[in-house]
Amino acid sequence: MANETPLSRIDLFLKAGPLKGKRIALAMGVPLDIGRSKRGVHLVDPTVSIEHAEIVWEDDSYWIVDLRSRTGTFVDGTPIGSTPIRLRPGMEVVIGDSKFFVERRVNRPSWSVPTIALSLFALVGTGVYWTVTNRPVIYEPALTAETAV
Repeated sequence: MANETPLSRIDLFLKAGPLKGKRIALAMGVPLDIGRSKRGVHLVDPTVSIEHAEIVWEDDSYWIVDLRSRTGTFVDGTPIGSTPIRLRPGMEVVIGDSKFFVERRVNRPSWSVPTIALSLFALVGTGVYWTVTNRPVIYEPALTAETAV
């Protein structure tokens, strides 16, 4: 398999449609089918063909091609037909009711999430401790036998 390049590390982020909010990491050498079939990205949408579109890695880039779908595949608002289109970060792909946004994959070190969570916990904990220990002291007269009748 070829070495990774910046263009090999991209994701599809679904901005609209039945899978809204889902992120799909593209993998070099593994074609990604998009459609109503249960292979690849399964879109439950009557306007999407069973085998609607495909994304492949070729010539150091990802390419999307429409597989003669009924309603078409659109990249940045333009129908692509059977001509492969090179995917780049920032592009929008529309298939049926689904809108995909092509993004660079952000790889964080495995330690970053626990460290960030722990830092936030410590910050919030410090604020709570400060609030509890530095609250104003209200002096009330003590009860005496004379006042507790």
